[in-house]
Amino acid sequence: MRSTLDTVAAIGLAVGGALGMAGTFVASDALRETLWTIDGVGIVVATALLTMKYQRLGNELVAAGFLTFLAGESLFLGAREQFQQKCAAVLRPELRTNKKTLLPTSAPLPALGYPFLVLTFIGWIWTLLQPER
Repeated sequence: MRSTLDTVAAIGLAVGGALGMAGTFVASDALRETLWTIDGVGIVVATALLTMKYQRLGNELVAAGFLTFLAGESLFLGAREQFQQKCAAVLRPELRTNKKTLLPTSAPLPALGYPFLVLTFIGWIWTLLQPER
């Protein structure tokens, strides 16, 4: 029988993937920020639950991967605006040389990279929703 926590984690990944993709393609900055905030919360909840699940099962490597993802997504979610300003500051000489602006919507990422992350989410959702063996 599937655990309720597996279902909640699957929903978190699905919401995170769907709203993350939607946020990548919307034109409104305010709507994008809202979608990406909800996306981040879904991913944080899912990765926290998956970290606990795989730690309990004794699969420390998978648990560590989810814990790393959880830490990164939590930091990004909590300081999204400050994180973007710091990335721009680190890359400022490059940006001045090429007269480009670094934004979360800058091509080719996230529009090119995020679908691969969502495919990974789909794989984990599939794994979580399979009947126990």
